[in-house]
Amino acid sequence: MFATSSYSRILASRVLVPRVVGLRMFSGVNCEPAERFRTALMSYRDANYSREIPSRFKKEVLRPYVGENGALQIEDINAMLKNIGHEEDCLSEKEQTEFLAAAGSTNRSIEASKMMELME
Repeated sequence: MFATSSYSRILASRVLVPRVVGLRMFSGVNCEPAERFRTALMSYRDANYSREIPSRFKKEVLRPYVGENGALQIEDINAMLKNIGHEEDCLSEKEQTEFLAAAGSTNRSIEASKMMELME
C-alpha cells in the first residue's frame, strides 16, 4: 500500500504539476485561447511526436517561427496551427489580443521561452 501511494504522489508531481505551472506562468486567470493552442499542440504531439522527448518536440515545432530576436509574431501562431492541421483552432483577432495580454506582451510578439513554457 505504501509503495502505491508513494508512486501515485511521484507520478502526480511529474505529470500534473508542469501543466499547471505552464498555465499559471502564462496567465493568472484562465486564458482560453492559450489553453486551446496548447491542447492543439499536445494533440499533434501525441499523434506525431509520441516517441520524442517533450523538449525536442517544442524546439522542432517552434524553430521555423522564431525570429532573430528570439520571439514569435502572434500571426505565426495561426500559421503554425494551419501547418499542423488544426485550422479550426486558429485564433481570431480578439483571441490574439487576449493571448498577448496573458503573455504580458507589449508588442505583437511572444518570447520563444514563454511559448515553450506554455507548451508544458
